[in-house]
Amino acid sequence: MSTNGNNGDVFGSIKTGYQVEQAVMETLRDWMPTAIMELEYQEGREVGLIQPPRYYARPRFEGFPMDYHPMIVVVSPGLADRPAAEGDGRYRGWFVMGLGCTAISRDDALASYLSKFYVAAARWVMLNQQTLRDEVSGINRASGIEWMDETYDDSVAQDEDQSIRASYGIFQVLVEDLVTRQTGVKQKYTPGSKWPTANVIGINVDITEDN
Repeated sequence: MSTNGNNGDVFGSIKTGYQVEQAVMETLRDWMPTAIMELEYQEGREVGLIQPPRYYARPRFEGFPMDYHPMIVVVSPGLADRPAAEGDGRYRGWFVMGLGCTAISRDDALASYLSKFYVAAARWVMLNQQTLRDEVSGINRASGIEWMDETYDDSVAQDEDQSIRASYGIFQVLVEDLVTRQTGVKQKYTPGSKWPTANVIGINVDITEDN
């Protein structure tokens, strides 16, 4: 019997947009310190002075204490286009993925600069760490990540002592095996069930010669 989907699971693959967001978030968390140090080096700065984001969240800036910044917000509004069906019943799709990078400072210009610095570092991570390995989310691999847009916002929040500025990166993330159809499931198996091993069937053929 065919074993469509995930390692013979009778239900095939089922993935959520939340899992894709989580995989992106964990990849950024792992790689942002390295990207930040490299960007400091390329700008001729002393390496290690700019701190990595302190917090990774979904999907808003407002309501977080000031000491949560700098931070990165990761959110997907959904698919960029119609999902594509493979010949074996599996679907793949491009998820739109938005990254918001904040910075905080008493100096407006510095906060603006730092938010752009962070989104540039995040851009490098997204384009160069496309495997998105994350055991928690279940997304073990993205098949491709494309950079779509980048914008800057100098009016996020401000009080008498601090200014928060943000920069945004928009990407598309291609994920395979979003769902599997026509798996052959006709009964309510226990979740995680595997297809049973087929029994060996012997066929005896008698050949009779005509005289």
